[in-house]
Amino acid sequence: MFLIDNFKSLLSPQYAGDLIYFLVTFILLWKITKEDMQRNIISNKNIIFGLIFGIVTIAWLPQLKPIMLNQRFIDLTSLPFIKILDSFIAALFLGIFFIMIQLTPKVRLGAGDIKFSILVGFLLGFYWSFIALVVVSILLALYSIIIIFNKGKKQAYRDVYPLAPFWFLGSIFAVIFGNIISNYLGITLITG
Repeated sequence: MFLIDNFKSLLSPQYAGDLIYFLVTFILLWKITKEDMQRNIISNKNIIFGLIFGIVTIAWLPQLKPIMLNQRFIDLTSLPFIKILDSFIAALFLGIFFIMIQLTPKVRLGAGDIKFSILVGFLLGFYWSFIALVVVSILLALYSIIIIFNKGKKQAYRDVYPLAPFWFLGSIFAVIFGNIISNYLGITLITG
């Protein structure tokens, strides 16, 4: 019932911009995912389009990205700036995190995967992208176990697997269940 009520509230005129933003975001993420699954490559034009879309819409949709702050210390008139900063911090965090992963020995992570994670952080903001990262980690661990059992350890390390589908699923999970998780953990989200 909670999800149905949230979905009905998204259809209200107040949240029409958010719904359009989510649709465009997930269509873009799906396009990148499909490209990564078919050709094992993520093109720069899709990443650039996504970043431009994120920059153009970042201040236009003040209620979109939840942030975790202590409400006593926040001036709500500065909320759009804080949400812009939140998106940049999320993109920077994920970029540095995946560059560090790429630098570890025996890890085969492409530059497109790093750019895609930066895009996800920028489009979703820190809270949702962090939840997506946790889901991506769990899905990758499960997938790795299945692949190792099916193909053997040596063959599993030789093959190249796309990371974008995991980000796509993690992003969808984060957006759908992010508010439920924050309520369960007792985290206060400021949504604008």
